[in-house]
Amino acid sequence: MEEQQLTESPIEDPIKEVEPEHLSSALPSVAREENWGWGELLYGVLFQPVSTLRYITSQPLLGKALLVILMIQLGNWYMSVATAADEALLQSLLAEYPALTSNLTSVLLNLKILSVMAGLTFSLLIWFVGSAIFNLLAELQGGSSNGRGLLAALGFAQLPEIALIPVRYFFLVVNWSQIGVTLISLGIGIWVIILSIISIREATGLTNGHAILTFFLPGLVVAGLASFFVLIGVMALVPLAAM
Repeated sequence: MEEQQLTESPIEDPIKEVEPEHLSSALPSVAREENWGWGELLYGVLFQPVSTLRYITSQPLLGKALLVILMIQLGNWYMSVATAADEALLQSLLAEYPALTSNLTSVLLNLKILSVMAGLTFSLLIWFVGSAIFNLLAELQGGSSNGRGLLAALGFAQLPEIALIPVRYFFLVVNWSQIGVTLISLGIGIWVIILSIISIREATGLTNGHAILTFFLPGLVVAGLASFFVLIGVMALVPLAAM
C-alpha cells in the first residue's frame, strides 16, 4: 500500500519553470537595457551621465562612440568651410587684390579642408592613445582593466562639443564678437573633462580622487617635461648671450 501511494503521488520538481515575465524582471538592469537607442544615449550622456556612462562601459559601444567623434569633426569641417570666406585676412587681401578673388578663396578652402582632416586624424589618435594611457594608470592604482569600455565612454564624453557647432554658426550670422564663443568653448571643455573623469571612474572602478589623478597625470607629466627642456634650453643660451 505504501508503495502504491508513493507511485501515485507525483514528486514536485524543486526547480520550477519561471514564467517569462518573472524571468525578465529578475534579470539585471544592464542586461534588460542592452538595446539603448541613440536618443536614450545622447540624452543620458548630457543629463544623466553617471548611469549612462556606466552602461556604456559595460556594453562597449565602440561603433557608436566613433560615430560621435565623426559627427563632431564633420560639424567642425562644415563650420570651417562656412567661415572661410569671412576671415579678416582674406577680406583684406581681396580688398587690395580683387583679381585674386577666385584663386585665393579656393586655396583657403583647401587649407581648411586639410586642417580638418589633420584634426580628425589627431582626434582619433588622442582618443586611442589617451584611453590606453588612462587604462594603464588605472590598473597601476588598483583599478580594473576595461580598455574597450573606457574607449567607448571617452568617445561619448566628447558629445557636448556638438553644441559648439550651432553656437559658432549663430555668432557668425549675427556677427557678434568671438569672445562669447571662447567663453562657451571654455565651459563645454570643462563639461567634457568632467564626463571624461566619470568615464574613467565607471570603467575602472576607481574612486573620484584616483580618477581625477588618472585624468590629469599625463598632462602634468608632459607639462613638467616641456618645462624641464625649456629650462635646459634657456640655461644653454644664457652663456652664449653673455659672450
